[in-house]
Amino acid sequence: SDTEIAAFDAWDAMEQAEELNFIDQQLRQHDMERLLMQRFPTRGSSMPSPRDAYSYWASLVSALPYDNNGFVLSPPYTLRKARALYTYLKRPDAQPLPRRCVYEVLIAACKLFEQQAAASGSLVRLAAPETRAERLLVCGDTHGQLQDVLVIFEEHGLPAPGNAYLFNGDIADRGRNATEIFVLLLAFKLACPSILHMNRGNHEQRDLNERPFANGGGFAWELRSKYPHDERLIDMFQHFFMQLPLASVVGEW
Repeated sequence: SDTEIAAFDAWDAMEQAEELNFIDQQLRQHDMERLLMQRFPTRGSSMPSPRDAYSYWASLVSALPYDNNGFVLSPPYTLRKARALYTYLKRPDAQPLPRRCVYEVLIAACKLFEQQAAASGSLVRLAAPETRAERLLVCGDTHGQLQDVLVIFEEHGLPAPGNAYLFNGDIADRGRNATEIFVLLLAFKLACPSILHMNRGNHEQRDLNERPFANGGGFAWELRSKYPHDERLIDMFQHFFMQLPLASVVGEW
């Protein structure tokens, strides 16, 4: 209808304005970083290597309990466990996932995507479905709306061989359940890498995550609400975001 078209056009204009504002901020930040590097050339040189970081995260996680009465997702990751998590998240009384579960999934996902990046870089090439019985469903901008993801899976089937998904970024921010979306998607990815693919959007980075929900951000504040006094979990998510590919090509072009 004309009303729906007008509403979409208004939303699209606001989205484009936000993107342009973000690009302008990034350019200003780049200039500041350049000046800092000129003034302090050794700045950041003592940062640990990714492998050292993984050892640090692993030692941190080993001391954490599975600290609530909700669903516990633990390695090794299987499709059975991923489907059980999906069923749990559909419950109206579902609680935030244990901190240890989130850390363990992120560490495993970082290693998996790091291997993928070493093999194919930031552009991933995906095979198109070969038969009419196979599908690759492309989803984007779920923005913390867990119920949207649950409905998508209910309508189109859970990730499985022959029913693969590509989530095209912007999972974080705006909504208040991006944590659960990330863990759910990664549970399927870790169980069977070929059935779920994920790209990085501009909302998978700290500048936007630190903005309030009302200003289009909120993911960092979601984590602080669910896991108080744990800035390291925010850092872990940022490290995970940096391992994600930026784009995917489906089929031959």
